[in-house]
Amino acid sequence: MKQVILNFPQQFAKGLKAAEGVKLSCPFTNIIVCGLGGSALPGSLLPELGVKFDLPLFTHRDYGLPKAANEKSLIICISFSGNTEETISAYQEAIGKNYNAIAVCTGGKLEQMAKENGLPVAVVPND
Repeated sequence: MKQVILNFPQQFAKGLKAAEGVKLSCPFTNIIVCGLGGSALPGSLLPELGVKFDLPLFTHRDYGLPKAANEKSLIICISFSGNTEETISAYQEAIGKNYNAIAVCTGGKLEQMAKENGLPVAVVPND
């Protein structure tokens, strides 16, 4: 775990590079980061590091979506493996409600669902 934390800057840089090709067009009213463990860190850690967002930012670590989610939300579902049950549940709900969802993963079911639904996915290298 210590090494994971120490490697966070490099992991974050890889994530940003993987997300470069993701195109978004909707004016969003909030950002919801769905993930567990280290995958939830961007939603929790960035504000703590002083990164400012013009929109409310929520971190969701559970099944489904929080009440704040709506058709104007940007929902970012993060799972390193792409197979985290709670994150997949949130992503499925977002897809079912036709919300703006992005998947971030190294592969797994999350990547498969994004591709099947023609939704943006940032595939992060698994190294």
